[in-house]
Amino acid sequence: MSIKGQTLDNQLAADAVIAAAVSVLAAERRVLEDAMHRAWIGHLKTLSRVDICYLKFPARTRNCLRRSRINTIGDLLARSASDLRGINNLGKASITQLKEILSENGLALHTAPMITKGNT
Repeated sequence: MSIKGQTLDNQLAADAVIAAAVSVLAAERRVLEDAMHRAWIGHLKTLSRVDICYLKFPARTRNCLRRSRINTIGDLLARSASDLRGINNLGKASITQLKEILSENGLALHTAPMITKGNT
């Protein structure tokens, strides 16, 4: 076999090794993403039971939320800004502050309004 033929064989072998490595890395990435997703779901389930008082909202905001039966972080995260605008005495400034506090904690309001019997 000529030197040129060996070089081509070596290149083909190197390409096969790289393709195999990429395939393994892709599979490992999928496993890691799946594990991270399961961990995030577990985290959200835990958060859904945590009282809103742990987010250090101002008393006025916290009281408005409680009067609207929003007692846990899960209750709050299920709402959108549009949902919150319908709460008496919870104005734009309070909602903005609430969003900032959520963001500081790596959380955010739901993006679509909740569907309830009153707005279906």
